[in-house]
Order: sequence, then structure tokens, then C-alpha cells
Amino acid sequence: MNDVYYPFHLPPNIPFQIQVIQIADIYKHWHPTVELILMLRGSVTAKVQGEVSHLREGDLLLINSNQIHELSGQDNCLALTVHLDMHKFDLPQAEADQLYFVCNSSKDPDQSRYDNLRSLIALVVERNAAQAQDAAALYDNKSFAYSMLKELTREFQASRSTTPSQDKYLDRMNEIVRYIDDHYKEDLSLVQLASAVHLSPPYLSSLFSRYLDTTFSDYYNSVRLGHAV
Repeated sequence: MNDVYYPFHLPPNIPFQIQVIQIADIYKHWHPTVELILMLRGSVTAKVQGEVSHLREGDLLLINSNQIHELSGQDNCLALTVHLDMHKFDLPQAEADQLYFVCNSSKDPDQSRYDNLRSLIALVVERNAAQAQDAAALYDNKSFAYSMLKELTREFQASRSTTPSQDKYLDRMNEIVRYIDDHYKEDLSLVQLASAVHLSPPYLSSLFSRYLDTTFSDYYNSVRLGHAV
């Protein structure tokens, strides 16, 4: 089970959302936001686009938008997550879509590169845990957001390898997994799902294999199990 230990209720016009969660298992998924995971306690095994990382206390990992990932927590682990919505920054949409970062302290011998980012996250938590969401908080949080973006682009920006055609297929998969989440109680079959999303069953099956590295039935069962827990 993955419990939200400390949610921070920020207004929707802030370019990020933060929460502290206790991670057990999070099955394969992706999202349009950039996610920063800062380990507070315990350890997590993260698999991002097939690459495995072992995170321990103090480690910082960035997951880019639309990267398929899964997490498995050990040792009663606790993590702070920051979701950055690049489309809420004052950037052209094409530029926001192309931003890509490589930020993984668990595989980097130079830990000093991450100090500024860790400090900014700590300031974000301190500001939002202790004070009300007033006009001053709005300006502070927007300042923090742009400071985090500046630090990411200065230290961790890299070339994006995802092609536009891959993005198109990920958009299609987003539609499919949203349908599963909305209808998971209905005892879906591959044929029923294929009909609902206007694809042939063999082609739909190949999408699960290609993008989620699993079968439809295994993914569907993991969704049902997650909701049951």
C-alpha cells in the first residue's frame, strides 16, 4: 500500500505539487509531469524505462514526462515527491515538451551537483508546511518553481531520445490505461477493451508488450489489486 503521509494542498496555478508518501509498490505507469523523488527514509528500487536504480536515504531521482516507471519500497520507506508541470511555466509549448533531464544521484559519484536541488526542495516544504496559502505564498512558490527549473536546466538537461511517433503511441496508451482505471470493476477482457478503444485485440496486445513490457491480463490484474489494497 502507498499511503500519503503528508499532502500539501497547493493552488492549481502553482507549477508543482508536492507530497510525502510511504511507498510499498507502485505498478508501471507514466504521467505528463516531471517527477522528482527525494528519499527520506528506507530504500526503493525504481525501474524507469527498463533501467533499474536502488535509491537510499538522501538520493534524488528525476522521472521525465511520459517515462514508464515502477517503484518497490523496502524498509518502511518514506519519500517526498515533487511533480513539475512544464506547461505551467512561461515557456513555449514546443520547448516545454522537449525538456529532458538526467538526474539520478544513486548513480552519480558527484553528489555535490544535487545539493542546490535538495536545498530548494527543503525550502519548498518549509514554506508550505508552516504558513498559509496567501498571496505571499503564491509568489514564493512560483519563485521556488522557477529556481528548480533553472537548477535542472543548468545541471541536468540532456537530449531527449523520444521521437514524436513514440509520443503519439504514448498518448494512445494514456487513453487505454485511463479506460482501464475507469472500468476496472467490469471484469474487462482484451476483446472488450479492444472494442472500446477501436483497436484489434492482437494490436492492443502488442502495445502492452511494447510499452509496458507486460500482458494485458497482468496489467489489468495489477490495477485491480492496487484498487483493492
